[in-house]
Amino acid sequence: MTTIRQVYKEALSPAYGLEEMTVRMLLQTVNHFSSMTELLSKMDEPMKGLEEYQRLFARVLSGEPIQYVLKKAAFYGIDLFVDRRVLIPRPETEELVDRIIHDFKKKTYPKVIVDIGTGSGCIAFALEKHFGESHILAVDSSTEALEVANINKQQLSSNVEFLQGDLLTPLIHQGVRVDILVSNPPYIQNREEVEANVLNYEPHSALFAPNGIDHYRSMISKAFLVMNDGGTMCFEINYDQEEPLKKILEEFLPNSSYQFLKDMQGKTRFLFVTYLKDSRSTL
Repeated sequence: MTTIRQVYKEALSPAYGLEEMTVRMLLQTVNHFSSMTELLSKMDEPMKGLEEYQRLFARVLSGEPIQYVLKKAAFYGIDLFVDRRVLIPRPETEELVDRIIHDFKKKTYPKVIVDIGTGSGCIAFALEKHFGESHILAVDSSTEALEVANINKQQLSSNVEFLQGDLLTPLIHQGVRVDILVSNPPYIQNREEVEANVLNYEPHSALFAPNGIDHYRSMISKAFLVMNDGGTMCFEINYDQEEPLKKILEEFLPNSSYQFLKDMQGKTRFLFVTYLKDSRSTL
């Protein structure tokens, strides 16, 4: 009889170089345990689904991210379906969501929240949990990403409204006015910044931008077409984009205030803009 503990110890051999949490996630899934606590309490029980485990284990050893192997990812207390059609949600994006939630607890309740470049829908679903009375929309240009987002919508019994189109275009066409606009668009220019398992498995269209600030320029330059006066634009950015983004803000939103914020690693990672009307607002 092969026990879970025996499989666990073998998988953590230095020869494999796997993280402990990755192995635990595999074992929890294959043995159909409802929690990590249940797994740890039953380590001396017989291993179930050994063949399935070995198949999944081989995929992890090849470098495939564990989230794609198991088709699930956790984000801000929500379990999401993910596959190679969408990015795996990142801890930095959880920080962005957390900042928005805590910022707006102190302000007027937002009527309309929009997530641009939604992917799996992780940002939109997390914000829906805390702003349940808001109308939440999420936009993506990728048909495949929206297929994944709609799977999550069904699983979560969500009311988020998904729109297909490029950045702000669907909002402009529908005349939507926004209180909170949040976006984590593609912003990486240099592929050398990206780890091999990310480069080999995650969708490049959601990672890379030829000129890393183009998507921000497009949204900021058209903000007057969608933002309510006093609304907030919340962006996740790359650590080296502060100076070029300042120039874009000075060009297109000279009357608006903004702040760059650091993530928990001490890197500049977020841009919050308080939108104030200017002469273009009447166009």
